[in-house]
Amino acid sequence: MTVDDDLETGLAKLAGREVPIRILKAQYQLPALKLQLDGVSQSGKRRWLFGFLKTRSKSDEAEDLRRTIAKAEDDWLVGILTPLTVADEQECDAHYIYAMRRLSKHPPELSTVEDRVAWAEALNMTANHSVLAKRIECALKVRNKEGLRRVLTYGEAKALDPRILVDLWNTYQKAFALTESELGKSRAPIPAT
Repeated sequence: MTVDDDLETGLAKLAGREVPIRILKAQYQLPALKLQLDGVSQSGKRRWLFGFLKTRSKSDEAEDLRRTIAKAEDDWLVGILTPLTVADEQECDAHYIYAMRRLSKHPPELSTVEDRVAWAEALNMTANHSVLAKRIECALKVRNKEGLRRVLTYGEAKALDPRILVDLWNTYQKAFALTESELGKSRAPIPAT
């Protein structure tokens, strides 16, 4: 890519207003559910082959898994990603500060350096997950008669699989976040010595 191509891509991102999203909420859980159903089905077949009575609980479990899989295959997250406004960014920043204060208010008693490091990492990961869910809540919208409204509440966004949140955020970044080259910035030349 040339500098002109980068600037053109950056201008297109700045002009972008929305990116349609249609993502299966349980896409990461479905393979495990299907594998579990296969295991339950095979277990039921083995019982039948070895002359045991077919137990009602295995067939009930298989039927419950089939219903869960069918429901998961029809559960889509549909909306449009929109650029975060300054107010959205401030809301996310305030949420991060609130989350950090709330989480660090009652730290456990930690006796070793490793414990304190682990606690700090856990605190950071939890707060980052919280603010990522808040960003997705703010950016993911749906159009209705009154205009745009948020698709998810914060609780619904936080309950999504973290990998879905990351997928949505990566899509957002590709659509709206400018890279250094798209901004027209380049590194300063290093003086020869």
